[in-house]
Amino acid sequence: MKRHQNDGVSKRCQCARREWSRCVHPWHLAFKRGGTRYRFSLSRMARTLGEPRPASKTEAKALADRLRGEIRAGRTPVARPVPPPDVSGLTFGDVCDRYLVEYAEQYLRQRPAEDALYHIGIIRRTPVPAARRTTIRLDAKPFTEVTTADVKTVQATRRPYGPVGCNRLMARLRHLFNWSIAEGLTERSPFKRGDVPVVTLDHRAERERTRRLQPGERTRLLQHANPHLQALIIAALSTGCRRGELLSLQWSQIQSDEKGKAKLIVLPASKTKTHDLRVIPVSS
Repeated sequence: MKRHQNDGVSKRCQCARREWSRCVHPWHLAFKRGGTRYRFSLSRMARTLGEPRPASKTEAKALADRLRGEIRAGRTPVARPVPPPDVSGLTFGDVCDRYLVEYAEQYLRQRPAEDALYHIGIIRRTPVPAARRTTIRLDAKPFTEVTTADVKTVQATRRPYGPVGCNRLMARLRHLFNWSIAEGLTERSPFKRGDVPVVTLDHRAERERTRRLQPGERTRLLQHANPHLQALIIAALSTGCRRGELLSLQWSQIQSDEKGKAKLIVLPASKTKTHDLRVIPVSS
């Protein structure tokens, strides 16, 4: 994936450069000094310095200039170590906010980050049992008091909407707790009791798809599509590529023979859902 540079300040998302001022993805700095390359996440660096994360390009450039100045002066750009996280009084909603900013925005690509935002939004709005037979939204509950029963309530609430979708939601919730343990926000996960899993996903629902086009379906699809969409449909049916893989396809990913005829599509790991390189033959 091509990354545009702007005096070393850039974003690593798949958003168009003109959208950088509006998208929520973090800014990064790449800087070379005396043969040494420095790379910083400006959001992480701002958190380390106890400052708000830079949202605009102006704020990102200002922080980048300060970091470059510190490096040129022979000093470490980190003013002080990150203090231990204060978990007292944190609600589940507070941890969700941190998870989205500190993990999803920084480490996930655009589509997975949007999925994480969607899943977390559903989870935090789910009502769970409270005192005196009442309920409370999960995001209002103290984080360290979230129990296995609460997690099973979320699972039971979402299961009627489909087992596969429920699995994706629960996998996101499980990862949030694993991330929280790594960040020092909690010492346990309600998905386990000791080393024994007490909340599991429905693996029976994760079956391979066997759906195939029936006679006449391809023709009907093409009849109702404009020329651009027709080309996309033909490419999808011929290669099995996902929509995002086709829409982000670049000429550098096409390998041709000595006559200039396209032979292979090489999808780099940075563009595939499984994060594995995939090579697809081009049919006639």
